[in-house]
Parts: sequence; C-alpha cells; structure tokens
Amino acid sequence: MMKNLITFFTYCRLYFVHKKPRFQHGFFKIFNKNFIFIDSASFVSMYKNIFIDEAYKFKINKINPLIIDCGANIGLSVLYFKNLYPNSVIKTFEPDKKIFKILKSNCDNFNLNNVTLINKGVWINNKEINFLSNGSDSGRIILDNTKKYPDKVKMIRLRDFLKKEKQIDLLKIDIEGAEVDVLDDCRKNLSNVKLLFIEYHSFINQSQKLDQLLEILRKANFRYYINDAIKPPKSPFLKHLKNDTFDLQLNIYAFHK
Repeated sequence: MMKNLITFFTYCRLYFVHKKPRFQHGFFKIFNKNFIFIDSASFVSMYKNIFIDEAYKFKINKINPLIIDCGANIGLSVLYFKNLYPNSVIKTFEPDKKIFKILKSNCDNFNLNNVTLINKGVWINNKEINFLSNGSDSGRIILDNTKKYPDKVKMIRLRDFLKKEKQIDLLKIDIEGAEVDVLDDCRKNLSNVKLLFIEYHSFINQSQKLDQLLEILRKANFRYYINDAIKPPKSPFLKHLKNDTFDLQLNIYAFHK
C-alpha cells in the first residue's frame, strides 16, 4: 500500500514536470536531493523507465559489481545503479559536452563515489568525430563527412577498454545508433561481459542491422530478450513507428550462458 502511494505521488510530480516547457533546465527531487534535468519530456520518460519500471535492475552475488555505462546521459542510470549497489564501481562515457557537465553536477551533488566520468563517446577508433545534438538529453555521431557540423566529440575505442577489464558485470550501451558498429568491433572481447544491455536503433532510409547485432550476441554465447524501447503504434502496417531519425528502437537484454 505504501509503495503504491509513493508511486502515485511520484507520478503526480512527474506530471507537473512534463507540463514544463521543453529544452529548459529544471530540478526534480530524488532521495531528497535536487537532480538536474535539461529537457522535461525526455527526463520524465527516462525516470519512468529507470526508477519506476526498473529496466536496468539486475541481481548478482557480489557487493561491488563493475558497471560500464556507455551513454550515461545526465546520470539517472548512474544514480539508479548506485542506489541498487552502493559499493559498485561505475565507469561512464558521455560525449556531449553540455550533457556531460550536467552528469558531473548530478554525480557531485549526490556524492557518488567510485564513479569515473569520461567525456568521450565509444566508437571503433580514438578519433574525433562529427556530433549532432538534438537539444534535449541525447545526440548522435555523424559519419557523413560531406557536411559541416558545429560540434566534434572525442571518441574512445571500446574494444581496447574492454580488454583491460577481467570481468564486467553489466555493460550498458545506449549510443543512439552506433551500437552495431561498436559491438561488431568488440565481438572478440565480449567473453568477459556477464550482462549486456543494448538499445538498438535503426535509421530511416538505411539498412536495418538487427540481424547482424543478434548474430554478434549469438556467436559471443549470449541469450537475449527483446522488448520495445518506445510504445509501438496501433496497426503498424498503417502507421509506422518512427520519428525524424529512427524507425525502430528496441531494448535488448543479453545474458552470458
């Protein structure tokens, strides 16, 4: 009863946040401290997914799991993991400079220890690359070099990073469409990953690569579970699920056999 009451009041608070104008900074009380967000709609969606639906919840027989968070965003996932496992060791990657500042402020405000914040994106090399921010809580790398984009971000080759770790208890990859290329580059280094979360995106007017991604997981000895990352439309043949960039977004949970 008490849990239901708390959830009800949380939904009420989220409702008022959702009413706020988009693309503006604001605060939301979590564990009696102010958590900074930079876009009301995306924050509400993330909070429901992470803290109410507990999409990242996992159970492991150790008090200090190693968690690699690729696409840490403003830090909701980091805060959730630290609440779930206070002694966890978390290493995060977030390429967007503006979002990274919010991520750091939130981690500092909540006094999160054993959290390493890296202002880089994960990719298949260590070069700088074009980056496009959508003005809310996400952005994506741009491989088209024929056009000029205002931002470039530093990248780190995830494969080289994984080689240094003996065991990774959870690897979270939410990198806005770069996931298949990165995992393909890392396919020989996934044996030390116990649990793997991937948000899969397919770009409009580009070949879909879900089959390639699932093949990588199968050959790396993972079993997987898939659900929709966003609510699917009714009658998909009549109304495709798409936004300005992606026509499919899926959550993939992979478990090492």
